[in-house]
Parts: sequence; structure tokens; C-alpha cells
Amino acid sequence: MLIDPHVNPQDLSPNELIDKMIEASMDGAVITCTHSALKAVPYIKALLDDEFVCYVGVELCTIHGELVFIPEEANEQFFNEEWAPQGNEIEELAGEELWSLEALQRKLQNFKGVQMIVHPYSRLNDRAWGDRAFTLTSIDAVETRIGRGMAQRDHLCDQVAEIRSWSRVGSSNGNCQFLGTAATVVHEDVDTQESLCEALRKGVCWPIEFEDPMFPRQRYQGVIEDEGPRKRSFAERERKESLNKVNKQKGFHVEEPITTQRKGGRWGQSQHSDTGAGSHRTQSSRNEGRSKNSNRNQQRTSR
Repeated sequence: MLIDPHVNPQDLSPNELIDKMIEASMDGAVITCTHSALKAVPYIKALLDDEFVCYVGVELCTIHGELVFIPEEANEQFFNEEWAPQGNEIEELAGEELWSLEALQRKLQNFKGVQMIVHPYSRLNDRAWGDRAFTLTSIDAVETRIGRGMAQRDHLCDQVAEIRSWSRVGSSNGNCQFLGTAATVVHEDVDTQESLCEALRKGVCWPIEFEDPMFPRQRYQGVIEDEGPRKRSFAERERKESLNKVNKQKGFHVEEPITTQRKGGRWGQSQHSDTGAGSHRTQSSRNEGRSKNSNRNQQRTSR
């Protein structure tokens, strides 16, 4: 059975989410709204009515990164709990109220369930756990595939999972625009909150991702240009490139063209590289530069 353990509908309507689930050929999902369990209720009802397998969790944002909590029992206490940080639980970053990691861990001790850290090395998000993930306790699973970004970052996630003996999952990373790019396989008998938690805790699950042959997984073959002052951070530019690429594939309008990658590797391509004459001029200009450098070196040694 194919599920996505980290689905955040955000502004989608329940019917829009169902359409995306059908398009992605998913069997089920864990609905994980940010800092709220009650917001997931209409999506859960819609998915169950449409005969999807559906679970519930909550996405919790800290100043260091995000994690998903999936309870063993989706009861009244879980749905009515205040999952947004309050009072001294709050840490602010750029005007956003986030959880203090210590306060969040104390809160989760009152619930039985699974904790899963998400996109620990992804630069597509403003906050990522990075190597801090090695210091976390009470974690059961980690996202190792999100279907986009740089493959070597997912390999870093594999190392964290192996060293800490955590289960590995694949998901859309909470972004429904990418639903179906990566997912998790679980046994068809995993049809309750408790059985899902057991599968994730014991590692009876397998992350997978799907590739378009025309757009392979390793998407960043070019060299990022760093000429002049940066107008946006690296994470912002990289996120923009990923979204533009997906939008172009889907035929959507792209307001800002991708200009931060140079085709042809380090040197780039000549404006006339599609013609033999252009290639000749490019090569000859490089040879001319080498000749000048050689002449200067000879003059220095002759002195």
C-alpha cells in the first residue's frame, strides 16, 4: 500500500486534495496540518468517504526544523489539544512563532505515538535540522526521500537513519504540489493509527520515489553563479529554481525565468555554440589567452 506520511493540505479544499491523491495514485495519507489537529478533520472525512486509507498527525515547527507527530490513538484529547506554542514555549524567528525544542519534547511525552523529523538536510526550506538531527532523542523515523532537490542530501539522511537506527520514509515533504514524487510503502494491514505507528517504529516500511525519465532525480548538474552581490539567499534561490522547473513541466506560467544555472558545466556555453563557427571562435579565444600567458612567462624567465 502506497501512502504519504506527511501531507499538509494548507489552502486546498478537501475535494482538491482528493483530486491530487487520485492523480498521484496514492492509497492513503497522513494529514499533518501545521500546529493543529482539528484542521485535519474535514480532509480526513473526505478521504475516508472516498475510500482512501487515512491517518492523522500534526506538523510541529521549531526554530531548528520541523517534525511530524503521529499519535497511536486519534482521540478527543489529541484533536482538542493546543498544538501551537504558547507563552514561554515560543521562540521567534523572522516574526514567526515557533516551538522551543525542549518545550515541545516535554509536551510530546504526554502522548503515545511516533515522532518523525522531516527534510533534515533540505535547502528547499528556511529551517533544516542538519547535523543537529544526531542529537535528537525520541525520534522514530526520518524523511530520506522527498522527490526533489539534490540527491546527495538524501544520502545524508540515509546516514542519519542508519546511525540512529531510525525508519526511513518518503513523502511529498508536506507540499501537495509535489504529491506523488515520493511516498512510503506499508503493508495493506496497516489500516489504523496504532498499526501505522508500529510499522514506522519497527521499520516495516520502505521509502520510494518516482522519476520522469526526461527529468532525472539529480537535477542540479549546472554550476550556481555567484557573480556580484546575492539578492536572495541560497535557500531562496534554490527553492525558486525547483518551483520554476516543476511549473514549467506542468505548463504553468513562470514569472521569473531560471537564470542561476549555467549550462555546459563550469565554463558555460558560447552564445554561438550551436554552430561550428561559434565553437571555433570560443576555442581559438581560449588558445589565444593561453599563448599570451605563455609569452609573459617566457619574458619573466628570460629576465
